[in-house]
Amino acid sequence: MCVQNAVFNEKTQLEFVIFSRAFGCKDRAAWQGVTQEALDRRTAWIMERVVSEDISEHMNKVYERTAEQCAANQAHQFVIPELFEFVSLFNDGELVLDMGCGNGRDAFFMCSSDQAYRASVMRSTVDPSTMPTQALRVKAIDASAHMIKIAERVAKRVDASGAVRLRYPPIFKQADMHDMSGWARLQQGWFAGVWSCASFLTHTPRQWIEPTLRQIACLLKRGGIFAVSYTQRQRDGGYDHLKISSTGEINYFSHPDPSEICKLAAKCGLLPIRPPRTSDYVGAGGDVVQDLFVTQFFRKEM
Repeated sequence: MCVQNAVFNEKTQLEFVIFSRAFGCKDRAAWQGVTQEALDRRTAWIMERVVSEDISEHMNKVYERTAEQCAANQAHQFVIPELFEFVSLFNDGELVLDMGCGNGRDAFFMCSSDQAYRASVMRSTVDPSTMPTQALRVKAIDASAHMIKIAERVAKRVDASGAVRLRYPPIFKQADMHDMSGWARLQQGWFAGVWSCASFLTHTPRQWIEPTLRQIACLLKRGGIFAVSYTQRQRDGGYDHLKISSTGEINYFSHPDPSEICKLAAKCGLLPIRPPRTSDYVGAGGDVVQDLFVTQFFRKEM
């Protein structure tokens, strides 16, 4: 269900502020006349009138409504090269957390020992023999119950077909990455690594960055690795962004500054192990945003 069918019937608080207060839209027809440029101009005003919990609730509902569309999107079918590097840092069978796992794409890559499969889900042509041979045990979490159901459905299909060897079948769990305290207390120091791609720091209210980093540090063993990939601050941009997506939904995106993340991570005992690595965004129409994506690797202090 997209915005045209949903938000004018049962709005989240963020949607109420956007549609009713910022633009005075009473129906779908009125909203369809609002442009991305107009939303950009009103974003700061909108963000002053919502709290972090409103943003989190909104994005959870957006992903519940669009989980099937997101899972089927061809742009989401490939892993990023940094995941290859992340896997290479561990011994076979070590336990890692995939934080914001979506449809399970990255979790399947990590727990498979099939080099040909791993090469097939890289965006560029890769020699299968260069793929890591070790597989990891993966616990994967996502706030969207619908996304978790999709990941579990894919796991059953993969297991039944036998086409991809999953040496350690992943464990999927619905959980909010910004509030892991309920179950994380029981698993402090369990994980050799934490991986988060296009989730943490992609849809994270600013005031929740440091508390979430502290939870991540608690989950990691001493010397454990935390790797995070997200859309970084642009030269002329701010932290908060609202975007009218192709599904018709309003998505919230956070755009942190990597230097700020380094400082906050250090406060939590997470130290960078190499400089941030950037990559460009290339849109369907060929438009390019240079260095939009950034990936950072940290190690928990010994």
